Amino acid sequence: MKVIKKYFWNILVSLDQLANTLLGGDPDMTVSGRVGTWYKNTFLNRTLDDVFGKNHCEEQAIIELGDGKDRVIN
Repeated sequence: MKVIKKYFWNILVSLDQLANTLLGGDPDMTVSGRVGTWYKNTFLNRTLDDVFGKNHCEEQAIIELGDGKDRVIN
């Protein structure tokens, strides 16, 4: 069961990274990481934090530190 959970989690992360890539971001970064890095204190940041927990975007930005160098749009 643990393997199946990990499999679906990996698919969700890849879809998140795909969404970020389609929006011009680094293909190795999630939307939350991008928002926590470049869009602090915005409506989108507050919304994602409300949905996923306090400081979610900022924590993702720290986890993904160093990602973002391959972005097309800031």
